[in-house]
This record gives sequence, C-alpha cells and structure tokens, in this order.
Amino acid sequence: MNSYIVVLAALLAVAAADYHFKRCPRTIGKYPFDEAKFAGEWNAVAYLPNGQFDENRCTKLSVSSFKGESGTTLNYKLTYILDGKNKAGEVITFSKGDKGAVAYATYKKDETSNFTAVYKQAIVATDYDTYAVFVACRPTFNEESKEFGRDLHATILSRTTTLPEEKLKTLKSLLTSYDIEYDSIKRADSSC
Repeated sequence: MNSYIVVLAALLAVAAADYHFKRCPRTIGKYPFDEAKFAGEWNAVAYLPNGQFDENRCTKLSVSSFKGESGTTLNYKLTYILDGKNKAGEVITFSKGDKGAVAYATYKKDETSNFTAVYKQAIVATDYDTYAVFVACRPTFNEESKEFGRDLHATILSRTTTLPEEKLKTLKSLLTSYDIEYDSIKRADSSC
C-alpha cells in the first residue's frame, strides 16, 4: 500500500511539473510539399507576438528553394519596418529527404553577425496561391531561474497584404491546435 502511495505521489509530481513546463507543440508539415510552388513572394498578415516580431510592420518574405541530393533548403529574405526604419533579415531552413514542410530553421537580422539557435519549423498548411501557416519552436533554458521553456513562433502568410476575414479566422483557429490561444494571434500592420 505504501509503495502505491509513493508511485501515485511521484506521478502527481511529474504531472504538476509538466503542467508548468511549456513544451514545443508537435507539428506535422504539409505533405506532400512542393517547394517550387511555395517559392516566391509572401506577406505576414498575422502572427504570435514573442518579443522578436512584436512591432514589425510591412513584413515581406521572398522565398527561394534548392532541392539537393540530401534534402531541401528554403531561403527566406525578409524585409520589414521597425521603429520607422527599413530592416532586413534572413531565414534558412533545411529538411532531409522529401519532408520540405518540416525543417530545421535559423534566423539572422542583417545588423547582427550570428544566426539564432536552431528551431524546428513546420509549414502546417498552405494552398501555395493564397496562404501559408508556419509554426516554429525550440526548447529554452533560463539559467537564472533554472527553468525550461520554449520559444514559440507562429505566422500566417498571404501572397497579398491581406486575407479575407473568414479565411483569417479559420487559419487562426488552426493555430489553436498548436497550443496557441486564438486571441493571442495579432493582425500584422501592413500599412506601408
């Protein structure tokens, strides 16, 4: 009986710790994925604020793809406006084999010399002509508090600077399946 109580207490402790530890959501990318159809110009129309993408305006992405023997590389050239100044950056993703929608990704702003830590990124939905939905995440560790967490990104893209309201609501609802609250997804400022 005592061993039963000890096991139950241990399971409750693990469950309580897991409740406070925000893990990266499991993502499944679009499959099959056609990187050539995905390449081209995109605009950010909605996003999950996370400190790196809070006040950016007029975010545009120019995507090119390269399919090699070992996998697929997508290169995203970003331009955006921050504090009234034109800025730029780059995202590089790599996926092994034919899983181009699920990749490892890293990001660099032009004014910095280093790329970020590696994220797992997934293009969870796209019709190639109108919209695309990204989810990217990486585990984090806070040395000061000794706590694990996550750095979660989500972006809804469009080939134009807007999406119809019903389509945007549907895509925001899709993001809720990735542990993202519906109301936390903000419309991007496209007033350029």
